[in-house]
Amino acid sequence: MKFLVTTTVKDMYFTLPKDMKIKLVEGARAFYDNHRASGKCLEAYYVIVKSTISIWEVDSAEELDKILLNYPMFPFIQIEVRTLASLDTHFDELDILMPKLM
Repeated sequence: MKFLVTTTVKDMYFTLPKDMKIKLVEGARAFYDNHRASGKCLEAYYVIVKSTISIWEVDSAEELDKILLNYPMFPFIQIEVRTLASLDTHFDELDILMPKLM
C-alpha cells in the first residue's frame, strides 16, 4: 500500500532548547535515511517553512503507524496520512463504470 504523509512542525518545537532541536533534526535525518534505504520511504520532500511530504510503501496502515510512532519529531509534529491508489487503475475502473452510467 502507498501512503502520502504530510508532517507539519508544531510551534512548540521552536521553543525547545537549541541542543534538543539539533538532536531532533539529526534523529529525523537518520530516520528518513534508514527508511529510504529499506525502500519503505520512496520519496521525501521539504515544503518551505515547516512541513514535509513523503510517499511510503508499506504492507498496511498499521505498519506505517508503527513507523511514524518512532519518528523522533513525533511529539512536535502534526501528521496527515492519505492512502494512494494508482491513477491508471482508477481510469481503468472508470472505463468499466462509464457505460453503466449512460
